[in-house]
Amino acid sequence: MLLYFRPWFKKEQFCKKIRFAKLVLSITERIIQQKYEGQVGKVADATESIIWNYSMLKSRYMYKVYWVDVAPCSSNERYLKKLVPYIADELNSYLSDDELVEQFSRIAS
Repeated sequence: MLLYFRPWFKKEQFCKKIRFAKLVLSITERIIQQKYEGQVGKVADATESIIWNYSMLKSRYMYKVYWVDVAPCSSNERYLKKLVPYIADELNSYLSDDELVEQFSRIAS
């Protein structure tokens, strides 16, 4: 008899958060890339605090600390609030994805 254990990231309680965290990390990576490609103005200003947060957030994502569960007034909440316009733009192509929209609405409110 072969037992199959579902990996922790496939469990229902984690899937939504992981998908949203992955979206936020990819947006952050793009913003950082734009900054290093010489963009100036609004994007450059917004990335000043984003760059130092990136490695911390990436490590939290990799070690199952779901930083999309933000506590009020925490550094995670402040960081995600800065990303709300970027996340909203990205979600335009995912409007039929209820899980991602639900996670975004928790942060944007």
